[in-house]
Amino acid sequence: EYVVAWFPFGGYVMMASDEEAGMDEASGVRAIEGGAATHAFPPERMFESKPLWARILVISAGVAMNVVFAWCIYTGLAAAMGKEVDPTRTLAIVDTLDLPAAARPLGRLAYPLVVTRINDDSITSWNDIQQAVLDPSSSRLVFHFAGRSEPLTLAIPGLPGEERLQLWQAIGTAFAWPARVGIVLPGHPAAAAGLDSGDVILTANGDSLRYWPQLVHAIESHPGDTLTLMVQRGDSVFATRVMPEAQPDSNYATGSVRTVGKIGAGPGVHLLHVRYGVLGAIDAGLGQTVEGAQLVVLTVKALVMGRVSPRELGGPILIGQLSGREARIGLGPFLAFIALFSVNLAVLNLLPIPVLDGG
Repeated sequence: EYVVAWFPFGGYVMMASDEEAGMDEASGVRAIEGGAATHAFPPERMFESKPLWARILVISAGVAMNVVFAWCIYTGLAAAMGKEVDPTRTLAIVDTLDLPAAARPLGRLAYPLVVTRINDDSITSWNDIQQAVLDPSSSRLVFHFAGRSEPLTLAIPGLPGEERLQLWQAIGTAFAWPARVGIVLPGHPAAAAGLDSGDVILTANGDSLRYWPQLVHAIESHPGDTLTLMVQRGDSVFATRVMPEAQPDSNYATGSVRTVGKIGAGPGVHLLHVRYGVLGAIDAGLGQTVEGAQLVVLTVKALVMGRVSPRELGGPILIGQLSGREARIGLGPFLAFIALFSVNLAVLNLLPIPVLDGG
């Protein structure tokens, strides 16, 4: 049966059932849009005549395939590409201007500090810190640092998540990477100043630099001004002058915008490449699938409880925009987005909402 609808919601599969046997004699209303069946259907093939396990299998098949599909993609990505891990655990500096109110105690600590645990999870890499900070299921963050007997507790819930995002924006680039240039974008101030990949920046306007975040802070603090950098390249040391471009910098958590300096250079970070065997890839794929499902469930719960605004939801246009963006980044991110979208469909289609399969 085909139909042109004013509101294109709720495609469906109609099961053979006594409930849809035809015209209701009392009301004169047809049971299905296409009218009564033209011939009798064998009773043993009716949906309600099947055992419970068979009915459950049929109804849940779509959701199950969404989950299996996502699991297969995540497993394939883990097997083919492995995982890039940044072993850095040291916070070099934290800019108090970007911290949410509940995280201000982080700005009063003496840095650098090595993160050993967050909540009950041991920290072995930058990736672990990111996962712990952005974990939507935790109700607070308890930081343990090497050399400090007392942990630091931040009363920031995982959902609705705005403060967690703001916190990650503040510390996500605060790690103790060396002040070594990794990438230089052509046509930007760093290239014009003669900087190259592998250069180590020793000082900025006479101030000694040890970590990349210190260099970023110096550059962002001087939009449109000239900075004198002392650079080490191999065995030689030379001075160069660079004028950071004044650019707007948006805080995606708070929506605030400020003007900062940018030179078009990125840090040289040493990453460890982790390879997975077959069983390891299957386990990693399952873990990512479960994490995606948990995120969707927690988000729906926050929507129902009013802790997340419906404005943060996206429809087909947003999905298309995000798909295009991920595809431009590369095949891996695009496939990971498809997997997450499939998990999202699996969870949402279980909800008892008429326009969804769960109806």
